[in-house]
Amino acid sequence: EQMSVSKKDFEAIALICKRLGDGERDWGGRGELIEKDDLVDSLVEYFKFENPLFDADVFYKACGYPND
Repeated sequence: EQMSVSKKDFEAIALICKRLGDGERDWGGRGELIEKDDLVDSLVEYFKFENPLFDADVFYKACGYPND
């Protein structure tokens, strides 16, 4: 079953990214780079809120984190 991403999801992900940045500008005009861990953890928190059956372990593995 294919799941589509809604406008609400895009807005939530953008807000997560916005909150993780501190507003400082780098030489490319973008906000300061954020830590991958912070982004992935924030996304997991959102996905778990939206879907209590969300499997965080599978997501972490897909993001390149080893199994603990």
